[in-house]
Amino acid sequence: MYKQVYDAKGNHTGTFDGQYVYDLSGKILYRVDNDEVYNTIVPCKYLGSYENGQATKIDGSSLFRVSD
Repeated sequence: MYKQVYDAKGNHTGTFDGQYVYDLSGKILYRVDNDEVYNTIVPCKYLGSYENGQATKIDGSSLFRVSD
């Protein structure tokens, strides 16, 4: 079962399968590689870190959080 994804404001924005974050229409938004988050535009760009269900941008702001 996919986990639910919420933006910095707490809005439900999609799902997470353990590697990819999908928006509500099923489009892949981000790729999570261990503790790093990337976009999906080739070439992939490093966006920030992922730890304990929380993705944080390089500038320290919240990118998304994951919940069961």
